[in-house]
Amino acid sequence: MPLTIRMPYGGGVRAPELHRGFTGGVLRPHPGIKVAVPSTQRMRRACSPLRFVTLNPVVFFEPKALYRNDRESIPEGEHLVPLGHARTVRDGSEASIVAYGAMVRVAEAAADTSPAEGISVLVQDVRTLRPLDEALCWRLRGAPGAS
Repeated sequence: MPLTIRMPYGGGVRAPELHRGFTGGVLRPHPGIKVAVPSTQRMRRACSPLRFVTLNPVVFFEPKALYRNDRESIPEGEHLVPLGHARTVRDGSEASIVAYGAMVRVAEAAADTSPAEGISVLVQDVRTLRPLDEALCWRLRGAPGAS
């Protein structure tokens, strides 16, 4: 049944009633349910309920930090985000950080302030917990033949 549920989660924005309310890990194992978590305002808009074209229910967890802290400009027009495809935030080859939601910005900051100079850090934004980008998982494992 096509259904989209939007749920805010996360802390750090002086709204304590939902700071521990992330149930994405509980919903992820259930077959047929899609779980999406945006990391930017642009993705939040692209993943808005009217833009999901799927016959399965989608639970859309929105980090509350995006509501107040993200000042990204959003261009007009359609910007669809495919479910199940990770986004490369920063290229690198010596270390990898995989994050989702509001933690992508923290991962970028960590990559910027790596203790050793010259370390190339890959930062990936998972974007959807279900379906998970399995090609990304194989690439990070270094599987032979993974593109």
